[in-house]
Amino acid sequence: MHQRADSAAILELLTFRVNGQAFAVDGRTVRELRGWTPSTPVPAAPPYVQGVVNLRGAVLPIVDLNLRLGFPAQAMTDRHVVIVSQTGRRLVGAVADEVMDITPVAASDVRPTPSVAPAALRSLFEGVISQADGGVVILLAFDALIPDG
Repeated sequence: MHQRADSAAILELLTFRVNGQAFAVDGRTVRELRGWTPSTPVPAAPPYVQGVVNLRGAVLPIVDLNLRLGFPAQAMTDRHVVIVSQTGRRLVGAVADEVMDITPVAASDVRPTPSVAPAALRSLFEGVISQADGGVVILLAFDALIPDG
């Protein structure tokens, strides 16, 4: 009986683009959307961490999704969007090229990610969702954007 409830569950996904490709994150984890602003660099941080910003007294790490997902770096503009997400006890900001929509998706429509992605990136992917137009949206695990430790 519990399994039937899970398969009927509807996920509210925030969809966005990075390097022209569609991605999504669980909308329940999204705290806010902000315009891009320069951040303070952190010495010895991974290249995909742009730096940190002060978000109402909290230090918010900012992840460049282009670099984190293996795409080429882009110059940031005021058109970029920071998706602020609460992952467990950690807040993280992720820079996307644009936010598209909030899309309801049946949990049963989320399929396993094909194993063609490099092993270093697989932990970032929670699954894929096929679209009616034949495209695919990749569901990202924002809690894996910055490894613990």
